[in-house]
Amino acid sequence: SSSSSSAATNKDKNTTAKSVSRNHTPSSSSSSSSYNLVDDPHDDRTFWTGWSGDDLRSNPELHISFDRLMMNPNRHDTTTCATTTRAVMTHALTALYQYGILLVHDTPTDDSVAMAALGAALGGGHYKQQFNATSLYSVYQQQNQQQRQPGKNDPQPQQQQQQDTEGPLQLDHGTDGPMRTLYGTVWSTTSAAGTSDDDDSLSQVDGASVADSAYGQDSLPLHTDMSYLHNPPGLQIFGMVQAATRGGESVYGDGFAAARALQRECPQHFETLSTIPRTYGCRDAATGWDLQAS
Repeated sequence: SSSSSSAATNKDKNTTAKSVSRNHTPSSSSSSSSYNLVDDPHDDRTFWTGWSGDDLRSNPELHISFDRLMMNPNRHDTTTCATTTRAVMTHALTALYQYGILLVHDTPTDDSVAMAALGAALGGGHYKQQFNATSLYSVYQQQNQQQRQPGKNDPQPQQQQQQDTEGPLQLDHGTDGPMRTLYGTVWSTTSAAGTSDDDDSLSQVDGASVADSAYGQDSLPLHTDMSYLHNPPGLQIFGMVQAATRGGESVYGDGFAAARALQRECPQHFETLSTIPRTYGCRDAATGWDLQAS
């Protein structure tokens, strides 16, 4: 069966990703004294543990519909649309900053263009109030507004569905949207990759890397993604296109809560991990990638 939900997380929260945003805060290594996560009076983030999917769905701060986020119902009124869009995006970005996670429900299934536009919107595209040809978010909104306007040349439902999946994943001179990675910009993972059960429509694009543990049937422990990049993505979006018939649960964790607990209980270990540079790497001989960052 198909599902229509996606989760957006900041880079310090643990998840796998289908799309990553290019707009982010660069990371850096330091050999100076470590940051105090325990007693910082200016840190207003919420540290959480033991949450379930039901906890996210029951908290209005942590979930929002795709249509409300991306296609404002008042878009015909420029003034109202700008105000409402700003309020909706403030809701979404506040959740991502304060909790590190946001559940977006009723997302289009198997629509890479929509996922790319979602990353563009959360990565700063919503600040461009008028149409902006450099914004993937603006282009996506304009295309969908035109398709939704009534008229004598309206496409039939089958044509409408075809049009909804068309469009760019990146703009040639774009200022927002997904970043390029060795897996592509928006990509699909499946545990059936390379097997007789492989569904080509859900597989990776030919030539892109599949050197990732997500392309398999083993359970994935909590982890952070793309630490082998000097500037890891600040936002990751994971969308479930098709539910697993058995297993397949996605596990998320609060990286700041884990670090805070470590600093409180084992300050010497926290000091070591936060001050001594480490080198992370990703190597894929099949496609020629050999990436390292400290």
